[in-house]
Amino acid sequence: MHWPDSGPRKPTIPTSVFPVEQPLGFRSPDRLLGMWRYLRYTVRVRQPVHTPDLHWLPSALRGAWGGQLLRMERGGDGAASLALDTFFRLSIKRAQGTELGKPFTIQVDREDDGELTISLSLIGLAESLRDVAIEAFLVALARGIDIDMNTQIRTPLVPIVAGEGSLRPCKADRFERIEPLTSAGPMTLRFITPCKRQTSWQKMFVLMAQRVSNLAPWQGFECTLEPGEAETLASKVTIIDANGLLPYRWVRKGYVIEGVVGNLIVGPLPDRLCPIVAICSEMSFGERAALGAGRFSIDFG
Repeated sequence: MHWPDSGPRKPTIPTSVFPVEQPLGFRSPDRLLGMWRYLRYTVRVRQPVHTPDLHWLPSALRGAWGGQLLRMERGGDGAASLALDTFFRLSIKRAQGTELGKPFTIQVDREDDGELTISLSLIGLAESLRDVAIEAFLVALARGIDIDMNTQIRTPLVPIVAGEGSLRPCKADRFERIEPLTSAGPMTLRFITPCKRQTSWQKMFVLMAQRVSNLAPWQGFECTLEPGEAETLASKVTIIDANGLLPYRWVRKGYVIEGVVGNLIVGPLPDRLCPIVAICSEMSFGERAALGAGRFSIDFG
């Protein structure tokens, strides 16, 4: 089977998400925050007996999801073909030298009762493909995930029955919104999943700005950050305590995940940086952001 990122034909952009190549205009970070939309679907499953580190699992879910979309495409499903182009094959170089961000995130959380909550978020205009995306995701879960990185063994992730429900959408009839962030005092960024260690902790905020800029076209607009502005804003962030950030490394069959997790305490943020941090608190940032890396929550005090 070919990996879904590859294919014999040139990827195309569905007409419903065409504005990513021709955005309608420019918006400041605070205006982008006000209009930022995404759809998040969640499903709760029983945790398999032998579950490796959860930081790796989103990658396995992505592979299973893409594989199912590929099977649907080969069966003549045109919507699946467009979904493959949008979520996997599409590669658009931007003027800044970066690539347009993939319009999805996959996140996995272990609940207090040991069960797993799996979330698939479709960002902005990519919501138009939600029917085929969710169908393929559900089938992939039922077919089984390569938990042990052994292609001969697949572990089905069976949704827990709650009123005979399976995939339980969160507010599926409308977009999710992101709450504004005000920086009246120090705050703690609690990194839930690994973020790649940077030459300086301020660099994390530069990566957040890049993440927002690379996803903004999926909202139909470009972000108005000027060249070098992200670096200037990040340099104004005071790092109060980075001792709560701990190194993390996980290796399995040649697959490596590494970075830092834990707490980073910073001083008040520049006003223009606040909406960027707010967006990334839901969209993650940095390498492998679409696969759940670089996730953090924000606490004040």
